[in-house]
Amino acid sequence: MIAIFLSYYLLLVLLLLITITYQGKKSKIAVILIFLALALLVAIRPPQSVPDTEAYRNHFLEASLNHFFRNIRRLRFEVGYEFLTAFFRTVYGTNSRLFFGTIALINFSLITFFLCKAYDFFRVGKEFNVNKQKFVLYSLIIYLAFYGAYSNMIVLRSGLGISFFFGSLVYLNKSKFKGLMLFLIGFSFHTSIIFGLIGLILFLLKIKNQKVLIFWWSLIVLIYFSFISFYIIPNILEYAVTLPFLSRYAFYVNELAFADLNISWKFIVNLIFAFIIIMQNKLSFLERKFILILLAALTIQSILSSLVLVERISDIFMAFHFILLGYYFARRSSNSLFFLCKIGFVVSILYIFVIRIIF
Repeated sequence: MIAIFLSYYLLLVLLLLITITYQGKKSKIAVILIFLALALLVAIRPPQSVPDTEAYRNHFLEASLNHFFRNIRRLRFEVGYEFLTAFFRTVYGTNSRLFFGTIALINFSLITFFLCKAYDFFRVGKEFNVNKQKFVLYSLIIYLAFYGAYSNMIVLRSGLGISFFFGSLVYLNKSKFKGLMLFLIGFSFHTSIIFGLIGLILFLLKIKNQKVLIFWWSLIVLIYFSFISFYIIPNILEYAVTLPFLSRYAFYVNELAFADLNISWKFIVNLIFAFIIIMQNKLSFLERKFILILLAALTIQSILSSLVLVERISDIFMAFHFILLGYYFARRSSNSLFFLCKIGFVVSILYIFVIRIIF
């Protein structure tokens, strides 16, 4: 178990060194090989040791296309994930590890493809002055450091949903129809993606004033550190779940008993990330768009911090810190030891958050 996660981290370091040092076809081949190695590590993780893996494994073994079409109105999970599981169950037989590895490769490929499209679609103005390969690879490394492991080892359905939601945001700038279609595909993998509608609306806004972003960030800090959520949200929810159409969510109110007055270090780190991005002299078009998504995530978590499972919602938006940080580091890329230590520190911190969840 420890060997798997240590190997995963060492592969991230290797990918980082390749990105800083090399460019061209050789580096692309190395990246593909590292992708395959990471997917292999995801595939061979012990089901009993990683949260939710055993449940997904058992569901895979029980799946079939015949069952899918016969029970399409009474499926356990979302229709997109159920179909994908049934399809690969038919192709792979009982080899659940091959299924888990394939899910990882699908996510890696989707994120890579959408990052390349993001570079093409958001390359607007003089502020956007980064190398495409470095932008894509730095963003990928940040993604792999947390969500590459978290989304592919623990929250498979949500991970696939987030990948398509990311694609919907990228395409929304170019084609609203394609953006909406990708959003619906993401929703078919996890219903929590419905909260992404907030992100789609924010993405259509044009906020160029840095003072507005600083005010928004400051308001988040005030709400979170006042712990107002612990005094207001429980009362609101206890009343809300008495309404007939919201009674099914009573479980979340019960979970409030386990929410302590403490500080989420993951929240603090993303708060710092947002501040660093906002305080730059000139934000590119890409940064102005995606910083709104990150601020939305921080707003949701600050208001609902008394809910234990609120991160399942905020992660839908929080995930996109990888494109902001990828652009940030690509803009400052160098072969210096200081730069390596700086990005290596960020990657290590994010990976530690995954390790804390699993262990």
